[in-house]
Amino acid sequence: MLFGLPWFAVIAILAIGGGMIFLYKEKELAPEEKSLFYVREANGLRGHIERLQQRIKNLESKVTK
Repeated sequence: MLFGLPWFAVIAILAIGGGMIFLYKEKELAPEEKSLFYVREANGLRGHIERLQQRIKNLESKVTK
């Protein structure tokens, strides 16, 4: 017995405490994940824009020939 509690009560208290810590860390990391998502999305869009610009240049060169 720890602090006068049976072993199964101690395990339950530790599990609840661990769950609370996990939720806190998850909420703490959520804004960072969103910013990383926006950076990845911006990089992807930048790549699409570059490919479209290259296609436009190719089409313009074919039209002017």
